[in-house]
Amino acid sequence: VKEVRVKRGNMQVLMEVVNQIGYRCLVEGVEASTIANVAGSTPPKMEFMGIENSHGMVLRHWRLNTVDMDDENADPTLKAMAEAGMVPNVIDYFDVDTDPREAFQPGQPFKIIMQSTVEGAKVFTEKIYTEINPLPAALEMQGVLEMLNISAL
Repeated sequence: VKEVRVKRGNMQVLMEVVNQIGYRCLVEGVEASTIANVAGSTPPKMEFMGIENSHGMVLRHWRLNTVDMDDENADPTLKAMAEAGMVPNVIDYFDVDTDPREAFQPGQPFKIIMQSTVEGAKVFTEKIYTEINPLPAALEMQGVLEMLNISAL
């Protein structure tokens, strides 16, 4: 299964692709992230965690704590779910610093890990970007689907 996201201006298309067929297609407006909307009065900030070597590349590791448990303006439902380990309370983001193979450019995303640090929680998602392809500005959605070899939705 390949996850595809095409973003144009304030709209995006999300889908999963299996054998040239797109499933779970969603077209939506791009708004402020859900985390930013419910986090409270202080939007979360990424903290630099250091440099790591992985997959033959030098990666920068950033961490985002999704809920400020001390912020009384944060959404109480989200806080309760985070405390119970039902939603990720940490997002680890890895972007490329140096890729000797030059498959990735500096600053491009490489890996995202969303997890709960609550003991016993089973919330864990990992995404690794296998390639990033910029699209021509004038390309319409039909052209995007053809370029990604998606023949049906």
